[in-house]
Amino acid sequence: MILFVRLIIDLLQATLFFAVSSSLYSTEYKKTPGFQLYVGPEIYHVHRKKESGSKQDGMVYAVHAGYDRIERYKFYFGFDALYGEGVLSGKNRANDCLRSNFSDTYAEGRLGYTLQSKCRWRPQLTPYFGLGYFIEKNDFTHPKEMPFHFKTTYLYAVAGFLSQLKLTDRLDVGFNFKFKYPYNVNCRASHDPLQNDFTQGVKEKPHYRVELPLTYRCFENSDHLRVSLIPFYELRRYGYHPNFPCDFLETRLDIYGIQIKLMYYL
Repeated sequence: MILFVRLIIDLLQATLFFAVSSSLYSTEYKKTPGFQLYVGPEIYHVHRKKESGSKQDGMVYAVHAGYDRIERYKFYFGFDALYGEGVLSGKNRANDCLRSNFSDTYAEGRLGYTLQSKCRWRPQLTPYFGLGYFIEKNDFTHPKEMPFHFKTTYLYAVAGFLSQLKLTDRLDVGFNFKFKYPYNVNCRASHDPLQNDFTQGVKEKPHYRVELPLTYRCFENSDHLRVSLIPFYELRRYGYHPNFPCDFLETRLDIYGIQIKLMYYL
């Protein structure tokens, strides 16, 4: 009887160990295609605040496209570009109504390395660094007697990481972080009825972006087509800089949005 009980206990322990091991490690690990092309819309709300007291808000509608190579224990490289435009409205310190056409354009390249486990959730981490070029325009249309146009341009260094966790066979979740440091920021002011066009220097300040991607594999028997829904928050800051004929005043942009990626894996 004692031997029988002992045998039952040993069997239960072995079953428990096998169940835990099976939940942690996938015996059917399947390599995901590492080369992906993607394109899709990006919609975001911009809250722009300037040191002078002016505030503007509005929606921007963009197209985002790119290419990534993400493979387990291999070098990562990626490239993406965006163009978006919208209308911002608000008021200045004197409570005058403001309205402007706003646009973003950028191109960015990245290099890194991908770490990934074969356990059931297949956690993946891809740290990277890179370079990019950014153009931001804010062209005022109201009031008509102040039709100033501002074009901010800069190169920037970027560092961050991509991450991913497999919740089910078809659903992945991630957390991405990006740090950007602008270099040689300039703001070109034009369309001033009282003076010629001029360029303002801008003090460099770091920018940040946080993303929470949710990615779904569209077909059960194919890894090639996926769609990703990515809520994000981005912070841009441009620091005060003395200039002639007028100083550049500190400006902050808080950006909340959603990106949708239609992804094709090669």
